Amino acid sequence: MTEKSDRLVASVSVAVCVERDGKLLMTQKKDTGLWGLPAGHLLKKEKETETILEAARRESMEELGVEVIPFAVLGVYYFPKKEGLSICIVLRASISPKAVFSPKDAEIRKAEWKDAKWVRYSLTSGELYRPEYTVHNLIDWLNDAMFSLTLLREFPGGWME
Repeated sequence: MTEKSDRLVASVSVAVCVERDGKLLMTQKKDTGLWGLPAGHLLKKEKETETILEAARRESMEELGVEVIPFAVLGVYYFPKKEGLSICIVLRASISPKAVFSPKDAEIRKAEWKDAKWVRYSLTSGELYRPEYTVHNLIDWLNDAMFSLTLLREFPGGWME
């Protein structure tokens, strides 16, 4: 007889606030025209799960076509869902001033630098993709929230096997 587990099912994703000169790089979805941050779920690799920093770099490369340099944690956000808990870790990052955007993800129409005035406008405009995440991320970005990357501590492999 199999008993139902009371373990919580959680999904973990990462988003990236790429910034330069007080502006934030936002991506626009092709299908809806809505704006968001480069983001996606952590993936399972052959024998392990990718790290948060690896996922941030991968998602940024897919959605922006450029390599990012994470420098801080913006925040860790979570909310209950019918099937469990959704957790999103949001990083702050920079890129080379000479970076040329070339999205590799077919879902992305374009990437544009947005100033703080546009970001404030977007909070209530209805133009944000997945506002349940994005609004809180953007408010914290506007308030200059920042935590050290050392907050993300990876335990050496194998201790729970």
